[in-house]
Amino acid sequence: MTDLTQSYASGTSDVPLIGATIGAQFDTAVARWRARDALIVRQQDIRW
Repeated sequence: MTDLTQSYASGTSDVPLIGATIGAQFDTAVARWRARDALIVRQQDIRW
């Protein structure tokens, strides 16, 4: 088994990718919009 490494791909855009994980982006959203729902899963009646 090989060691895992991070990958980064950016097509033909001049705008760079964020460079953060999805979890880190959720943490940022929570800090910015603390009183709002961040994730809604209607099938399971989940609101985070």
